[in-house]
Amino acid sequence: MKRFFLLVFMSLILTSCNVDDYKIKNCFGEYLYVDISYSKPIENPKKVNFVVEYDGTYTLKNEVKWNYGDGTEQTTTTRASHTYAEAGNYTAIATITLTDQSCVFDIPVEVIVE
Repeated sequence: MKRFFLLVFMSLILTSCNVDDYKIKNCFGEYLYVDISYSKPIENPKKVNFVVEYDGTYTLKNEVKWNYGDGTEQTTTTRASHTYAEAGNYTAIATITLTDQSCVFDIPVEVIVE
């Protein structure tokens, strides 16, 4: 019986979380601290200016990968501008990376271009 408990105890230790698992679990929910806003200048309603802000426990890497939803992708800082060719509804996706590199997630933004 002691052997059985010893085997169970050892298997729990050997299969417990490693450092990468800890970072992923620790990163869970950090997307809630990201705010993405956008504005459109009056003189060019197809141009959209995006701003990414983060107020979580890590540090936001000053680089955001964008998929603007119209087939265009770009890597910029936390401020980006994109001019859409046509009016319509788009889902832009910002890929956010926190500085420890183990926390990467996508944030969709619904954009209406007139």
